[in-house]
Amino acid sequence: MNAARALRERLILSAMPAAKRLASRYTRSRLGREDALAVGYLAIVEGYRRFDPSRGVPFAGYVYRRVKGAMSDAQAALSDEPWDTDKIARQPDERVTDSDAKMDVERVMRTLSARNLTIFAAVCLLGYRQRDIAKVVGVSEQRVFQILKSCRRKVGESFS
Repeated sequence: MNAARALRERLILSAMPAAKRLASRYTRSRLGREDALAVGYLAIVEGYRRFDPSRGVPFAGYVYRRVKGAMSDAQAALSDEPWDTDKIARQPDERVTDSDAKMDVERVMRTLSARNLTIFAAVCLLGYRQRDIAKVVGVSEQRVFQILKSCRRKVGESFS
């Protein structure tokens, strides 16, 4: 493993315990601990991508604020309005709009476990390699492949 990759992995892994501690605050909230943890892990990965060491801010402090903010944003988003399943259901002959498609994907993603959502978002939305995510999450590359296949099937079924 090259030095840059080892550093990236070490920084990301070092931030995960803080995300777990922050997620525990959401145990009794509408967001829930598992979803807060998934949001936190995604914020760590995205935070690593955006981190600029030349600004003089330590990675741990920078990513802590990003994780805390991401969890707060996710909690606030859930507080806006409850999901109305009647709005999501469509007649077969109606046109599918971008907002309908987004609602379907969001609805499906809410059914995924925190780990599976983290894997799906990191690989499909943020472009990380499956082998890197396997190491961060602590599963085999084959398991990441299986999880992604299942997630893609669920998302695909929502459009058929």
